[in-house]
Amino acid sequence: MKFLLLCICVSLLPLYADKIEFNQHIRPILSDKYFHCHGPDEKHIKGKLQLHTFEFATKKLGKKKARYAIVPGKVEESTLWERIIMDDEDDVMPPPETHKSLSDKEKALIKKWIEQGAEYQDHWVFIPILDHKAPTTKKDWGSSKLDKFVLSALEKQDLAPMPEANKATLLRRLTFDITELPPTIEELYKFLADKSPQCL
Repeated sequence: MKFLLLCICVSLLPLYADKIEFNQHIRPILSDKYFHCHGPDEKHIKGKLQLHTFEFATKKLGKKKARYAIVPGKVEESTLWERIIMDDEDDVMPPPETHKSLSDKEKALIKKWIEQGAEYQDHWVFIPILDHKAPTTKKDWGSSKLDKFVLSALEKQDLAPMPEANKATLLRRLTFDITELPPTIEELYKFLADKSPQCL
């Protein structure tokens, strides 16, 4: 059974060939399936194991035998992985009574994440926003960096952007988005008469 499960996980790995991101791929799994027993709430920790930080997840388990929940880069030495693929209902993680089993996709993600070094990330709200370089596009379209990302995505699907809307249509869209009402006649005339760069 373990061999079959390993084969399934290996077969799914090509779907996740890129770097596995903790915040995007792993944190949601751990939060949903494990944090209720192995998360930051000290009142509900079982087995003295916490998985919400790198320091806790990689520290030695117990005093006698050198065992670790996660050994970065060594999935077969990671007790967490061993417990994930167990057949024994008394030892498998998460246990059956939680009614929170892992899908094959989730298992493949965890396996590859550990193989890649089990890198943790701070919560996304604490990570500074990076200034990404705009992609190169076949056509020159748009007036902002964001437009380059949109055009690049369209070109990958052999699509072209729609023609730019006129000023009256743009104002109508904006006011509906903000107020859920159409612009007044006065607002429309004022906007059409405004020749500043921001309104062209």
